[in-house]
Parts: sequence; C-alpha cells; structure tokens
Amino acid sequence: MRTSLVKLYHRPLKFLKFRNMGTYRNTLNLQEEDARKIFLAGVNSVIPSELVRSKVRRRDNILTIVGTENVSLDQFTSVNVVGFGKAVLPMAEEMIDILQGRLNRCIVSVPEGTRESSLPAVEINRGAKDNIPDENAASAANKIVQLVESCKETDLLIVLISGGGSALLPAPKPPITIEEKGRVIKALSRSGATINELNTVRRKLSLVKGGGLVQICKSKKIISLILSDVLGDPLNVIASGPTVQNTDDAQDALNVVNKYIGDLSSLPESVQNVLHEDVGVQRDFSGVQNFIIGNNTIALQQASVVARELKYEPLIVTSRLEGEARLIGEKLAVLASLIGDETIHRDKIGFLIKELHLREFDTGTCIRKYMQEFLNNLIDARRQRRDLCLLLGGETTVKVIGNGIGGRNQELALSAACQLHHLKPKSGITILSAGTDGIDGPCDMAGAVVNSLLVQEAIAQTISPADFLDNNDTYNFYKQVFSGHNHVHTGHTGTNVCDIILILISHKVSHCTKSRI
Repeated sequence: MRTSLVKLYHRPLKFLKFRNMGTYRNTLNLQEEDARKIFLAGVNSVIPSELVRSKVRRRDNILTIVGTENVSLDQFTSVNVVGFGKAVLPMAEEMIDILQGRLNRCIVSVPEGTRESSLPAVEINRGAKDNIPDENAASAANKIVQLVESCKETDLLIVLISGGGSALLPAPKPPITIEEKGRVIKALSRSGATINELNTVRRKLSLVKGGGLVQICKSKKIISLILSDVLGDPLNVIASGPTVQNTDDAQDALNVVNKYIGDLSSLPESVQNVLHEDVGVQRDFSGVQNFIIGNNTIALQQASVVARELKYEPLIVTSRLEGEARLIGEKLAVLASLIGDETIHRDKIGFLIKELHLREFDTGTCIRKYMQEFLNNLIDARRQRRDLCLLLGGETTVKVIGNGIGGRNQELALSAACQLHHLKPKSGITILSAGTDGIDGPCDMAGAVVNSLLVQEAIAQTISPADFLDNNDTYNFYKQVFSGHNHVHTGHTGTNVCDIILILISHKVSHCTKSRI
C-alpha cells in the first residue's frame, strides 16, 4: 500500500527581498533551498510504510526481514499482528499487504485523530490524547493482550512499535488501575526520580512493559519491527521494551519507591503487593527478534546522500544531540563560523565537537579516534574548497520562561541566527533545525531555516529577536519577519525519528551568483 511522500510548503525564494540588498538570489538563497531538500530527503527515508516495504520482503511463503532473517510462513498455523505507537497504522497496512491471506488478525493502538484505513483487516483503536494513557488506550491494550494471550505455540506474532507506544499500551498488572499507576509515577517524578528510575517502576507495575508482552505469549516465534524515536535506540526504552527481556532485579522498583516516597502505606494496596512480587519464571526469549527498521541515523545517512548530489561534502556529526536548544544553537553557530574561517581552528573545532558528543562515547579512545577522523575529513574538504553540509540528529529541550508559541527547533534556529549575526562569518552559512514528525511544539511547523541576514532584517524592522527568545515566542518571530518564509512546513509527516539539524557552509560566497530557481 503506497504512501505519498512528504512535501514542503513555502514561498518561492526569488521574490524574497532584503532591505537595501536587492533580490535575495545569492549563496544563502540557494543554501536555504538546498537545506530544505536535504531535510526532506531525510524525512522521506523513514516513512513507516516505505520502511516496512523495504525491510520486509516476501517471496512465495518466505519472509525475509532486514535482508538477514528468513522465515517460512508454512511452519505457522496463523499469523497475528499487533501494533502500538504514532506511526504503526501505515506499518500495519503494509504488513497486511505483504502477508496477503496469511493474516489471522491485526490490532493497532494509535493516537486520537489518526486517520481511517482503507483496509478492513486492520482493527484500529484510538486513545492516549495528548500522549497520556487513558481508558480508550487501556481498552485497546486489553484487546491486544487478549489476542497475544490467545496465540498458540505454532502461531507467528509480529509486533509493530513506534514512538508513543508506551502511552498507547497501558496495561497495569491486575488489580492495579491506570489511575493508581499514574499517581505513583507522578509522585515519584515530583520527588525527583530520574527517567531511568521511573522506567524501572513502570516495568514492575506493567503487565506488558519490560518484556511482559512476550511473557504472556505462547508463540515460539515473535518478530518485532521498531521505528525508534529514542536517541541511541535502546530497545528496553523504546515504548518501554515490551518485547525485550527485563534484567531488573525483584527489588529494584521497590528500592526506587523507598528512596523517594518512603512510607509504602501511602500507596494503594494493589501497588504495594505488586512491588513486593518476585520476578517469577522468565520464558525463553531465544525465539524473539527485535529489528530497528528506522531511526535518526538512517534519516541522516539518506540526507547526506542528497547533500552530496547537491555538491556538498556531507559530514555526520552526531545522531544523539542533546541539550538546551538555545545553548546548542549558539554552539552550532560558533562551530560553523570556525569551520568557515580561512584559518583552520583545529583545537577549537575539536573542543566544540567533543562537547556535542559527551554522552555518545564510553571511552576517551573512542572519541579521540572519532575526532581524528572527523577533523581529517573536514581539513580535506577545506583544502579542496568544497562546500560543506554538517548533519546532526537528536532532540534538544527548551527552558520555558515565557508564554509565547514555539518549539525547540525554532528556538535553536533563532538562537543560532542571533549568534551568526554577532559573529559575522566570512563564509555563507545556513542552519536548518526541524522535527521529522513535522511538528515543533504546539504549532503546525516542523522548525526553521536561518542565516545571519535574518536577524539583520529583523533589526531593520525594529523587531528584537532576543525579546522573542526570552518569551519563547519564536513562532511569531518568524511570522513577523518575511511573513513566516523561514518556517519549515511539512504538515504531519506520519513518522518520528527525532530532529534533523543541517549546517551548510560555503567557502566561496560569490560562487552561486547564477540562481538554480
């Protein structure tokens, strides 16, 4: 079942003018166009239906998964498919098309507002409004649990997982209710529990998380196809790892609760009883296979292919970018300016790259090796006067202090633009930051694409970028300057593998006087 690829919506650049600068048809103009194309290529490489179609092939009755695992459908009595997450409906539709008559049942739990399907074979359940577990999601989870429990040893179970899957599969261990579990998690969160500690308690209190879905299934063969929205793709974290064996000790969750709440008598009796339960007998997980079919790295790799086609030298910096959006934006602008300078600031560039990689490497040896390779590639590109495209993936955060409208990508981009305006780099530099899901904060934009001249124009219009940043109102900043032209607008893409940040650097600002539009 073929899905339309994502498109961009924006005004043609050739009609855009800067004050006192003539028509904006120079290097930065073309860089902006190129940045949008490169971003779009990354997004379209992780469209759920396309991923399933490319990663799961059927020839006669043999399924080939990710080119490595061959599974004969003839050995199974029936095939069942379950899915939970924001992107699983198109994944399920593609699997139904592939299975062609071998499917017994297909049940998915998807967010409120998800479209209908043209395939009657997929049973759609909607819930978890605003990504919060609710009774509708619990009802969907119950249907999925019943189907999984009904599977025989000779059945094949295919599990489809994407971002949002945890909220869309809320199944507390009986007799705990959703409300009771929610109160415990909220109390721990308010008391300062870390995300890892919260996940430990979630796994303990859930029937399906932390490998629980496998525990209740008799099928000897379980295949999980995962679209990852978590940095680094930790299988036990994506949707809380329903098909991944839990390695927690029996006392781990209890220790977390004792640490932050102390008096267990304040908890519901049902929760107390489950917290004191032993781990129990673990089933054999050797027949369970988890496949990451899409993630941020795949998006960056395809984006780099298109960057090279557009005559840039692509360098993937990281797929695990984290940090406060404004600070990251400033650092990326400084990095771009240093790289674009005539002098190669090896030590300064190395320091900034290392800062962006702090959580990615386990040892100093690993990061030194990466740094050496990155800097060598960078220096080689500089010597050959090639334009550069730095690619980063990840997910930053926003420190909300105002009451404006915006998101992490729009904030990162504007912060970078302000820093570029301050630094006044000699090279042409364009920075794009956008979410692969097409949504950045509570607005209908994916992000923004900027350069130093954006801030120059804002100042000419007596618009203060700093005021908009301080009010977390970047959406309205872009709306006022050039009527939102700098927004990246895709609409809902139907996928989510975190964000993509692109930095395009031209060493010859005058090299693009001939427009490509």
